[in-house]
Amino acid sequence: MAIAVLVGLGLGAFPARLEAAEGGVSLSLSAPAACPPRESLVSNVSARTPEAAFVEGAAALEFRVRIGQTTRGFVAAVETRIHGDSETRRLQGATCAELVDAVGLVIALTIDPDAVRSLPAEEATRASIAEVTPRASSPPSVAKERDAPPARDVAVPPAAASRARWVPFVRGGIQAELGTLPYAALGVFGAVGVELERGPAALAPSFAFEPSFATSDAFASAPARGSYMRGAARVEACPLRFVAFGASLRPCAWMGAGLVRAEDTAAPVPEVRMAPWADAGARLRFRGEFGRRLFVEVDAGAVVPITRPTFVLEQPRSIVYATPAVGGTFALGGGVRFW
Repeated sequence: MAIAVLVGLGLGAFPARLEAAEGGVSLSLSAPAACPPRESLVSNVSARTPEAAFVEGAAALEFRVRIGQTTRGFVAAVETRIHGDSETRRLQGATCAELVDAVGLVIALTIDPDAVRSLPAEEATRASIAEVTPRASSPPSVAKERDAPPARDVAVPPAAASRARWVPFVRGGIQAELGTLPYAALGVFGAVGVELERGPAALAPSFAFEPSFATSDAFASAPARGSYMRGAARVEACPLRFVAFGASLRPCAWMGAGLVRAEDTAAPVPEVRMAPWADAGARLRFRGEFGRRLFVEVDAGAVVPITRPTFVLEQPRSIVYATPAVGGTFALGGGVRFW
């Protein structure tokens, strides 16, 4: 069965699991006669999560579903209400049966983020069996709710953007750079930042402050011609996010500043020099999600040194390294989001 297109889900916008446990769940459905009835939708949600305790009448958590038909298929407006707050999501499907299944998934995930995302064949059949059941078998209260005029020309509310919110995060890991120090540099970094949570939208920027420490001592040739270390902090912006299969790809850019420490270890009396460091760069970051909070990341890109120091040994005097115009960077890390 083809999966309906879900637009602007915004799952997790309400503390629904707690509300469902305390006051039950109310569900109303208005749909054309060709669509599966309310019982089918209730069965669909119940098969996905044990947290869904449906009640008649008012409840702490309410879902109001309206389905209409267009020339391209069927559309649904799913309104979620909790204590006066409401949010509307819009879904679209080629057939009404597919759309009702997608609505069931949205409701189940709103109630319980750990809900089953796909139903076994026998459960899917049981959830949709009411589609071929005569309407006369529906309880009077349900029939009254569903006897509204056909919704073929019902104006469905425009798609509401998923509830956008800024989510703080921390991350850390190891990084390697080529070209910024006399030998290949290896270091560690940490980062704190915020990112805009906007469902699957591409315009979901992220901003971070990233301190780091790197040294090229681990890869220096023997005998080493000096010891080189760098401490820096970068400010990063990732304006876009492309989401697919539970992972995301972000293009990012940064600017950074810090200090480079160079020690002439080959001299009879080692001499230490400090020099300012500034750089800019861009990278692509791939993120894999583990649940709603944990993630791992891999990124690679280019570093453009702005200060470009030249490393010189005094005794005997010789140029060890002149920083090039462009270097490379690679990092592996992970982190946690707080929401």
